[in-house]
Amino acid sequence: QMKNTIFFLDYTNINRGASDLNCEIDYEHLKNYMAYGRNLIDAYCYVPLDPRNEHKYDRDIKALQQAGYLVTTKLGKYAGETYKCNFDVEMTIDIMRMAHLIKPNIIVLASGDIDFVPLISELRKMGIRVEVAAFHNTISQELILNSSGYINLNQYLEEMSNENENQEQELPNTTVEPTTEPVQQSENENSTNQSVNDIPTEQLETLVNEMQNNGHEEMTIPNFETFILVKNGTQTATTKNENDIVTELMINGEEYFICQKAN
Repeated sequence: QMKNTIFFLDYTNINRGASDLNCEIDYEHLKNYMAYGRNLIDAYCYVPLDPRNEHKYDRDIKALQQAGYLVTTKLGKYAGETYKCNFDVEMTIDIMRMAHLIKPNIIVLASGDIDFVPLISELRKMGIRVEVAAFHNTISQELILNSSGYINLNQYLEEMSNENENQEQELPNTTVEPTTEPVQQSENENSTNQSVNDIPTEQLETLVNEMQNNGHEEMTIPNFETFILVKNGTQTATTKNENDIVTELMINGEEYFICQKAN
């Protein structure tokens, strides 16, 4: 009989570990990996929000939800030039609630945070097997010693890499390469489909640097020509109608508007 299992994902901790290795994680595959041979009851994910750019992870959150995670978000607090957002309390409350209500056989906690040691000890006293999953560079040795088992995510990535290489080698030689020519859209179709949430943060930061260097008050956003980036407090910004402003954001410590171009 398959063991009832619940998966809890500390998004920041795991994402930081993958980033340090210059790797990306397929979180749907990770969820299925943790559930292999088990009855996965549910998967929970905790994502902190940057108060300087609350919509930075909108696409990531949507992807996690589509992958089957119940996502909980929390707005961080300013801490100098960065921000802090601690999810330990919220995660602990949710995990203990599920432990009492569902009484799973196994809880998999994807985090390397040492603050979870007391929680793990309490769960094990309740007869629940607690496995921790994390990268070597983000996990405390004490967390490993107090858990029922350790899932090494460095090894997981290595297995996934080998699996992908084997799949590529098995492809027939007659495989047709996909065309690199993009499908052309009419101007109206492009305007309809473009969304502010699709604009990469890195592109906006590059654009701001260019504006600052050249003294521009506004610039059209490349590849998103239906939008313009406008610096707040400038003459251009004061002439913009509020209906044209799609969103406000902080970049490099200054406030900017993304505005819809007039048709």
